[in-house]
Amino acid sequence: MYRLMRNTHLFLGLACAFALAVYLVSSVRLAHRSWFSWKPTVTKETYKVDPSQAGTPRALGMHLFRQHGLRGDIARIEAPRDGAFRFVVRHLGAVHQVRYEVYPAEAEVMSSRLALTGMLLSRHFSYVLWHEDAAPICGAPSCS
Repeated sequence: MYRLMRNTHLFLGLACAFALAVYLVSSVRLAHRSWFSWKPTVTKETYKVDPSQAGTPRALGMHLFRQHGLRGDIARIEAPRDGAFRFVVRHLGAVHQVRYEVYPAEAEVMSSRLALTGMLLSRHFSYVLWHEDAAPICGAPSCS
């Protein structure tokens, strides 16, 4: 029994110490912004997309998740105009701005990724418990 209690205490203590260290580093980043690089890594990619896969912004988002490895929550969807639309995919430490044009049937994805300290900082303002849209991002029929 002693060994079980000791190991439980040890592992819980290590987990709590790790969580505390993450918040320590990110709070130092908040207090001393000039010590750290603020510049995110920005990349821009263009993907050919079959128009049948991009009937709605959410359908295009699901296609990009499955085929091109994007991850995150779909947010800030702009109303489609002439078949063209924009939306944002948010993921911890990364933001992907997606713009789709019917002609030439391409999705342009501009990705902005933060460095490790920027990602830790975003934990302070985490959207894990807050979502703009209650619709799930999954393979279920309700995800169209």
